[in-house]
Amino acid sequence: MTEIEKELATDIMKKTEKVVERHNFLEQGFTKVISYDGDRLYESGPGYERDPVLRNDHPIVELRIEPWNVYNPVKSAFILDDKGERVLFIGKQTVQLWIFGSGAKPRLQYIWCKPLKDNDRKVPTTVYATIKEAILKKVQGDRFVLQVTYTISSKDKRSFSKFGIQPTHEFSLRERIQRVKKRPRNIEAISDNESREEELLLPSEDEFATFNTITHTSYVLGFLDHIERKYWIQIGSDNSGHHFQELLQQCSNIIYDAIQSHTHLFNQIVKGQSPLEVLIRCDCKHTDKMIKALLKTNKHIPRFHDSDRTKSALSRAISLGKTEVVHSMLNYYCRRASENPVSWTITVVPAYNKLRLMYPDFALEVMEKLSYLPSTKNIERSDREENFAFSKVEELAHEADDTTWQKFKMLYHKSERRIDHEVNYETRNIFGESLSLVLNE
Repeated sequence: MTEIEKELATDIMKKTEKVVERHNFLEQGFTKVISYDGDRLYESGPGYERDPVLRNDHPIVELRIEPWNVYNPVKSAFILDDKGERVLFIGKQTVQLWIFGSGAKPRLQYIWCKPLKDNDRKVPTTVYATIKEAILKKVQGDRFVLQVTYTISSKDKRSFSKFGIQPTHEFSLRERIQRVKKRPRNIEAISDNESREEELLLPSEDEFATFNTITHTSYVLGFLDHIERKYWIQIGSDNSGHHFQELLQQCSNIIYDAIQSHTHLFNQIVKGQSPLEVLIRCDCKHTDKMIKALLKTNKHIPRFHDSDRTKSALSRAISLGKTEVVHSMLNYYCRRASENPVSWTITVVPAYNKLRLMYPDFALEVMEKLSYLPSTKNIERSDREENFAFSKVEELAHEADDTTWQKFKMLYHKSERRIDHEVNYETRNIFGESLSLVLNE
């Protein structure tokens, strides 16, 4: 989101608001569908006895927005237009905006979740918030704003299975967990049972790629990777697994479509972060593929994320130990450096010390590639070696001449040493024979 887009979003949310509907979390789970004019079209769950208008096989009712919540699913569906095509879903951990066309496959337009840092542990842990309450408001210009209240609980704690803790007899399980080195993520911190609020400006009908859409979807991809490990039993069945893979594919389509059609958004920096950095921070196999696809477009531009000109997407990847991503980015920068060495290596230099410590082989490879870049300026020719003004071809020829001369000198010195050795040997023999003759006389 550019500065103009941020000001527009702020102005929209400051204008006259009208509360449309509310969502409240229930541990027992429920499903409800509210029409554009406020009528309740479907209700199920504890305390709901009203006959539904929509059938259970209706696409809006049938869509499982959070297939990992098998036993107590939470789903509030708010239809945003009179055609019934744009539907906002609010679940336990996600907010989703889907588009339903006549006879067409539903399409995900926007999705949101909230990763947080749990401060109650000695080692801060990444958790994902539960949506406790949401208020849907309509503002001027037929735009919608969703005010979300979220929190974390003990059930939201992240599994430690990701860190691969190996059994040992030296430390207890608690000590082994506390000794796990955590990767830095720079996300908002929150304590147990503490509530926070956030306002989301939902995209308009024809708005499919914005800074917020891309970054929020990237966070959800990291969340789905977490779900895939934590709730692998729940999504292991054919039905739940199908819905989970469909949601994962829809999220991936948002990012890939933006990479192909709106690549410039990945070069924008808002509040010290870019969509590329968010993809790196999500630290999952899905986002790693997207980063490689972005680099293949040749439209990524290296930029700093802070005024000190030290933080960048490359430094973030090095800090997180993203080996394949680091190698791909370095190859990209070295390849593009032939156009302008200064501009394309601007983020490599501040991160080089860290790169040298964590990936010494990559650091050596970078130096080898950048040392033979052709000059874009006029080359001043000289036959004097100390001027170092030889072109690539001349340099290779000069090296070949040096190598031949070195071999010749080596053979000459060996021959010279061999002749000296033979002369000394014959001299000693002659001197020995003369001495023995003198002694005999």
